[in-house]
Parts: sequence; C-alpha cells; structure tokens
Amino acid sequence: MDFIKYCEGLGIVPNPLPKRIKSSDVLSLNTFGLISANLYNFLPQMPYTKHRFLYRDFKMNQWLHGIDTHFFQNEYPLPIDGIGDLMDKLNVQNGIICTYHFGVYQLIDSILLNSRNRFALLVGADVFNNWKERYPVLSKILDKAAKEERFVLLNAEASTSLRQMYRLVKQGYSIVVYVDGIQGVSQGNENQLIQIPFLGQQIFVPKGAAALSHYFGVPMYPVLALRRTNRIEFKVARTIFPTLITDRQQYCVYAMREIFSFLSTYVMHWPEQWTNWSLLHYFLKGILPLNRAMITGDTSEEQEYSLIKFQTAPYLMKKSDYKTFLLNDVDFECLLCQWEI
Repeated sequence: MDFIKYCEGLGIVPNPLPKRIKSSDVLSLNTFGLISANLYNFLPQMPYTKHRFLYRDFKMNQWLHGIDTHFFQNEYPLPIDGIGDLMDKLNVQNGIICTYHFGVYQLIDSILLNSRNRFALLVGADVFNNWKERYPVLSKILDKAAKEERFVLLNAEASTSLRQMYRLVKQGYSIVVYVDGIQGVSQGNENQLIQIPFLGQQIFVPKGAAALSHYFGVPMYPVLALRRTNRIEFKVARTIFPTLITDRQQYCVYAMREIFSFLSTYVMHWPEQWTNWSLLHYFLKGILPLNRAMITGDTSEEQEYSLIKFQTAPYLMKKSDYKTFLLNDVDFECLLCQWEI
C-alpha cells in the first residue's frame, strides 16, 4: 500500500516515523518485540527482515486510526466500495455485525449513523468508562444519534446489558461487536471462551457474539474495512444464520471458526492493518504455540529472540515460547545496537 498517496487522498501529511527505536522508548520497544514474536509463531513464513518494515507500517496504521474519527462528521474523503452489500442485508434483517480492529475499523459506526440505521455498540467496561476521553470527536456524533434513539453504547460487563440488548434487537437495532477484542480473553472467564484455529495455531476467543446470535435468533454479518491506496474497500463475508445448528455450543464453535477464518485471509495479506499483533499471544492462554524445530546455526539471534523491558528492567524474550531472561544494561544496549531495531 502506498501510504503517501493514501494520505494525499485524505488531505494530510504522513506522520514521519523514526528509523530506530530508542532504549528509553519502552512502549515502542515492547510493541516491536511482541509483534516480532507473534509474527514468528503465527506467520513463520515471513522472514525476520520484514518484521521491521511491518512494524513501521503498523505504526502508520495506528496513526491513521487516530486521524480517522476527525473525518466522521462529514463524508469520508476517500471512495468507499462494498458497503452496499452489508446495507442490503441489514435492510432485510437486523443482526449481529461482527467486525475487527482491522483497517478503518471505526468507519462502520460512522456509516451506520449516516445511513440512519439503528444500532448498539457493545464494548468492554474499560472502553465504556473512558469512551468520551478516547474518542471525543466520535462521541459528539454518537451522543446526537443517541438522543434521536438511533444509537446505544452498551457495557458488555454490565448485568443489565443482556436484557437491554434483547429489547433493542426486538426493536430492530443491530449490535456491533468487535469480535477480536482482547478484554474478553484477558478477564479469565474460561467458560466464555472457545478454542479455534487461527493462522496455524489454536487460540481461545470469546463466544459472546455467537451466543447472542443464537439466543436472539438473528444472523451474524462478518465485515471489515480494508485500506487500499486510493479507497476503502468493505469486505463482507457470507451471513451466518443461527438456524443452521440448534445446539448453542456447537453453533458458537462453528460461527467463531467462520468469523476468524474470514479475518485470517486479510491478516495474511495485509498484516500491518490489524492492530492486535502485539496482543495476539494473549489468545494462546498460556499454551505453547506450534513452531518448527530450529537447526543450530540456521538462524540469527534476533530472529529467535526479542528485546523487551518490564518497567525499567531489560529482558531477552525467546519468541518460540515467550520465556524471558534478565539482562544487564550493558548487554541489552549492545544487542539493541547490534540488531539495529
């Protein structure tokens, strides 16, 4: 993707990114270290030399995410293709819109508002409590829609949410769920997780979106917004109907496998557009990832290890099993310089 042309289409200047990560920049250091480790395990065909380029593009996408919401008050500056497929489906039947932290991932909310569709956005408690602070521009638009009874922000962890969603679905609202959210995985509610394949590994994901679909008797619409050089392209997967499988648990497994299979296609081709690369190891829930046996001398140290910091303490992390080894400051700085991170 040509980010310069993309930014020109938005009417903004691309954000310059530093060529090297400083030892004092703990956030960037850890983000790259974890991204590289997760790429090692989930996209092993990608050579380490490309990890740095992907990290640069990943950071550019993060910066663009912060810019996106400023365009939502008016028409988005770039052409948008494919969204009509989703709108046609929603006009026939409201349902659970399953989307991801991928591409222009907040654009779906803006489009639903502009189309006058009624919907509820389901978020975790942390996002719910800090929504206005994190998304001030988008919040103003959504507040206006809420007063017009076209939008509801729901706290997924509130005891009243299920009853509220049931009422909203009966009134014709759709529910937007970001199914790759990390909060449901990290909370430790093991009975709410199911194991599915993803990029050659076995991961654990929340089954909540599929359970809602089955409980309410409404379909699931997987969709994502892919950034292209000169446009946004919405990709809509085939609809998942709860009538396919009567047993709820079996339906949840089937539906979540389909939903993450759809995501994996685009993650493999545009990995830099997925914001979860630095968090993906959480989905393993402590289970060691599959990886090939390494032949001594077959790879360099920086291919097998990452440099990270816990608070201010420097560590070496083995990518294949995420185990960490404490380093002294001199060795850490030496490796950081030698590996040219």
